[in-house]
Order: sequence, then structure tokens, then C-alpha cells
Amino acid sequence: MLLDGEDLLAAGEARLRELRCTRMSMIFQEPMTALNPVMRCGEQIDEVLATHTRMDAAERRARVAAIIRDVHLPDAERMIASYPHQLSGGQRQRIMIAMALVLNPKLLIADEPTTALDVTTQAQILALIRKCSACTAPACCSSRTISASSRKSPIESRCCGGASWSSSRR
Repeated sequence: MLLDGEDLLAAGEARLRELRCTRMSMIFQEPMTALNPVMRCGEQIDEVLATHTRMDAAERRARVAAIIRDVHLPDAERMIASYPHQLSGGQRQRIMIAMALVLNPKLLIADEPTTALDVTTQAQILALIRKCSACTAPACCSSRTISASSRKSPIESRCCGGASWSSSRR
């Protein structure tokens, strides 16, 4: 698997650590298990910036608020101060999308990003990923529940440079 000509399968653990979040990022299937329950949502997004950039605290705070607004969450300050359990499933998924996109990665991998969400929220999340990935990164999605999108979407056709996304109904 190549990312900008670099063979990711041949990359060592240290190199993969460097690439995570900065050049490639992932939206996990279930945000409640992917998010840290004892850290506020804003702290979790800030951790990505603190680890991978040289931004000072004020710059990171501004970037966290901006990415939260970018993923259409209401009241950025409240979201920053909230713990994951205080948010709805759709809001938690948007926090995961914000974490994945905060550094504008070249590749975005979404592992069944709408599995536990209602149909309306599924459609909103897929549209958000579609919009965000059009601006920053090609999206690669995997899903068993495609009820929110019955026909091939732009995400599917753009996945990993044009390959179709994986769809395995059970």
C-alpha cells in the first residue's frame, strides 16, 4: 500500500507512528470505545495537536474550537468541556471525525463510521465525511450497514484512489 509513493507495509513501527494522524488517520467504528472516558473531548483533540505539532496552547485551543465547528457540532466550548458520555452517538462520532481530520491527513480510513447510529444521523455523518474528505483527504470506508446510502456515493468511488469500499453484509 503506497501513500505518496511510500510503501506503508514496509515501514517500521517508528515511521508508522510518525505517519499516524499527520499523513493518515482513522475514524473508528464505535466512538464510545475509541474515546477516553476520563478525558474531556477537547483534551483528546488537543492531545493529537500537542503530540504531532509545535503549536502552543493558545494555537491548539483555537484549532480545536475550529475543527469542532468544521464538523458541525453546536456550542464548541461546551463540546470541548464535555466528556464522551455526555454526548449523543452522533456527537461522539463527530468528535472522532474532528480528531481524525485536525491535522489534514492525506488518507482518511473510516471503519464502519455509522454502525450504531440512527438512519438520519448515518446520512449526516456520511455527508460530513464526504464533505471533509473532498477538502482534505481521500476517504476509504468499510461498512456492513449501508442503509443510509443505497447507491454508490462519492466516498465509495474515491476510496483509496478510486477502489470501491468494502461492503460485507451479514
